Amino acid sequence: MKIRSVIHTLSLFALLLCACINDKPDEGSQVSVGDTLPQFTVTLNNGSIVSDTSLRGQHALIVFFHTSCSDCQHELPVIQQFFEAQQQCRVVCISREQETESVEAYWQQHNLTMPFSAQSTREVYSLFAASHIPQIFLVSPQGIIIRHWTDADMPTLETLLAAMSEDIDHPVVNM
Repeated sequence: MKIRSVIHTLSLFALLLCACINDKPDEGSQVSVGDTLPQFTVTLNNGSIVSDTSLRGQHALIVFFHTSCSDCQHELPVIQQFFEAQQQCRVVCISREQETESVEAYWQQHNLTMPFSAQSTREVYSLFAASHIPQIFLVSPQGIIIRHWTDADMPTLETLLAAMSEDIDHPVVNM
């Protein structure tokens, strides 16, 4: 009886490890399109410091991820392609509850070159969202969130490039 219970517990634990990290499905974003970027500061793996104020004056794509999340594993190569395809948008990848060593190992294994900030807590993430990853925010040069994607509607490379192009041609004005 005890062996069966241990096997059941281990099976459940293994299943949870393979699942994407989504928390409570009815909780979501803390910020919405049209909101001002929350105040935050992170240090990237290249040593540079990024904050909400340092992103002003340029477009930014802020991506929250965890490398064990299957949706994130699918989306990170798309974000890498976007990073390589354009020069007008700063890409900032921020892990949710993941240590530097594991993010670095994943980046190396998958030939990712985008800068990232490994965060062992949810402190920065919780300024943007309550649950679900990936969370992807396109931010205007004025610091306004102009697009938001989640695991439910992950963008393609074409979608990301079109969103940048639309905003450059028809910028959102902060009123």
